[in-house]
Amino acid sequence: MYICLYTALAVYFCVMNTIWVASESVDFIFIRNGSKKGSASSNYCDYVRKWADRCKDKISLFIRPDHTNVHGVRKGSATEATSSPETSLPSVFHRGEWSLGVVLDVYWKFAQKGDQLLGRILAGLDPDSSTFDVLPPHFTKPDDPRINVAMELCFGNILGMLGNDSFMHPILLRCLASLVHHEGSLRRIINKIPQHPWKCLPIFCDEVLINYLKTIVTTKPTPGILVKSTGSARHTKIMKAVDEILDIVKEDKKERAQLREERKLLLEDVKKVVKNAIEEKAMQNGHLTYESFAKIINEREQKLVGSIQFTMDAAKLLS
Repeated sequence: MYICLYTALAVYFCVMNTIWVASESVDFIFIRNGSKKGSASSNYCDYVRKWADRCKDKISLFIRPDHTNVHGVRKGSATEATSSPETSLPSVFHRGEWSLGVVLDVYWKFAQKGDQLLGRILAGLDPDSSTFDVLPPHFTKPDDPRINVAMELCFGNILGMLGNDSFMHPILLRCLASLVHHEGSLRRIINKIPQHPWKCLPIFCDEVLINYLKTIVTTKPTPGILVKSTGSARHTKIMKAVDEILDIVKEDKKERAQLREERKLLLEDVKKVVKNAIEEKAMQNGHLTYESFAKIINEREQKLVGSIQFTMDAAKLLS
C-alpha cells in the first residue's frame, strides 16, 4: 500500500498546527522539542518501531522481525526504484544521499529529469501504467478566497509563525489540494475506527467548505496553472495509445456480441414470417399443408367436443 506524500504531510500539518503557537519558538517541522539544531528527529523512528511491534505477526510473514529497521526503508525504496529500467543509478544514489566515489561525484552531474522520474516511482506510481504521468491534485482557481479560508483553518498557526512569504506556503497549498482530493479515502479510513484522531481535522468539520473545494480540485491539465507533467517515462505515451486501442477493441467486442444476439432474434422472426407466408399462400391455392391440416383437425375436434357436451347437458335436464 502506498500513501500520497502530500496527503500524509497535510494530515501531519493539520495535527501539528495546534502546537505552533506564538509563545513557543518552533523553527523546524519534524524536530523533537529540546533537540539541537541540525540533529535528526527521532519521532519517525519511534513511530516505525511502535508500528513494527503492533504488527509483528503480519510482518513476520514477509521478513524476519529483527530485520525491521528504519534504515531499511531507504534501501527498500532504492531496490524498488532500480528495478525499473527507466531509473538511472546516479539518480537513485543522489536521492538516497549515497556517494558514487570521488571522481564520479565531481564529474557526474545529476540532471533534474532523472530525479523527477525517480520521485514518481517513490510516490508509488506504476511506471508501466498509462497514468504514470498523472498531475498532482491542484486548485483550478488558486485566487478563490475560500482557499485562503481553508488554509487558515488547517494551517493558520504555521502560516502565522512563518508568514505567507515563506517557502512553506506553496507546499501547504499543495498539501491542502491533496487533502481535499483524497477526502473520500481518508473518511473511509476514519470510519473504520470510532475514536480515530483524524475525525478532529478542521477541514472535515466544515462540510460546506470541503464540498466546494472538491469542485475546484483536479488532476487534469489546467491551462495557465499546471499543464505538463514532469518525470514521465518514455513509454507512457505508448501505454496511453495501447489503452485507447484496448478500449476500442473491448467496445467492438461488446458491439459484436450484441449484434450476434440481434441476428439470432432476427433469424427467428424471419423463420416465423416465412412460415406464415407459406401457410397463407397454400390456403389461398387450396393446398393442404401440415399446419393447415392440424388447424382443421383442431377446429373439428373442438366442434365435436362441444356438440357432445351439449347433448350430455340436455340429457341431464330431461332426466
